[in-house]
Amino acid sequence: MIDRLLAHLAPHLCCSCGATGAVLCEDCKFNIVENAWLDCVICEKPCGPRGLCQKCIRTTPFEQVWVVGRRENELKQLIDEYKFGSKRAAAVPIAELLHLRLPFLPPDAMVVGVPASAHGVRIRGFDHMQLIVRELTRQRSLATAQPLKRITNRELHTMSRENRIAMKDRLFELSGVATPEKVLLLDDILTTGTTMLAAAELLKKAGVQTIYAAVVARQPFDR
Repeated sequence: MIDRLLAHLAPHLCCSCGATGAVLCEDCKFNIVENAWLDCVICEKPCGPRGLCQKCIRTTPFEQVWVVGRRENELKQLIDEYKFGSKRAAAVPIAELLHLRLPFLPPDAMVVGVPASAHGVRIRGFDHMQLIVRELTRQRSLATAQPLKRITNRELHTMSRENRIAMKDRLFELSGVATPEKVLLLDDILTTGTTMLAAAELLKKAGVQTIYAAVVARQPFDR
């Protein structure tokens, strides 16, 4: 109710083009949807419908992976204002983009957001992934669970590729919540894949049978 009142008194501006009325206008949303990421999410090589190349299918625990798009242009503006600018209202259009990108999912799949660091939550004032999870589960009528707990306050986006990979086994532990058989694992930005792989591998060890994954934005490799 408060968000609706504020939106009426001080309408949102599109984070990309500046149009009045929404955090992300329909034109910019269309541009993002039309440019979905279709390569392997891990290595960026051409791949099939599972979102992974043949090599990465054999070496990762994912059943299938979907990415909304490359972290550039409209999508970069949206994600950056949400994650680094604390624009809480951006959780809604981000969840809408995921909803549009994802196919039908098994009704017993539970949505798990990659836990934010305590440091990140303090800086933003909210757990950005949990807001996206809440919006997506509302749109998809899916249940959610959080069997993972973050055990480091270090922000991986500030670290080198080598240091990120070295942190892989020191990111998460199990929270004590029962693990479901099927999980849709969500994260906002994937760069090296360290965070998603660490979370997925721990879930597999805890007994999760099937792990689907969805990422809002793929950070391209530096060329």
